[in-house]
Amino acid sequence: MMAPVDPPDLPLLTDIVDTEDKPAVIPTLTEIVPAKTPTHVSTSPDEPLAAAEAPPQQDFGSHSIAQMASKLIWNAPSDTPVMPGPVQRNINEADIQQLADHFETHLESVFTAKLNRHLQQLHHQAVKLAISELKSELPGLLRKALDTTELKK
Repeated sequence: MMAPVDPPDLPLLTDIVDTEDKPAVIPTLTEIVPAKTPTHVSTSPDEPLAAAEAPPQQDFGSHSIAQMASKLIWNAPSDTPVMPGPVQRNINEADIQQLADHFETHLESVFTAKLNRHLQQLHHQAVKLAISELKSELPGLLRKALDTTELKK
């Protein structure tokens, strides 16, 4: 467990940001918070815990993932399902082109649907805006129309 760091020990953000004129020397985290590793862990002050030592380092470089997985599968219960390996497929250029065309068509339809949905939303917003503008200007237009008809009489 790390010791708590008092906020006054940390540099202010403005001290770091306000260095446009001069080159910024920003401290690293290890410079701000010194590394503190506990020497021992105990459950009570007078009883040290023997299992608090660091776990042994494992070297995974000498074993491949397949070997490690086979050991896990080997030690697994007999009813554990085993994943099949990758299937090798030879795909010719015509199949690749057909898949690419199908994918392109699918993307085009998805983007067209999204575009239509966004256009409908924008159209709806434009109609609502036009109606609200008309509602706000309608009393003035009616008053102006009534004034012009009264002047003609």
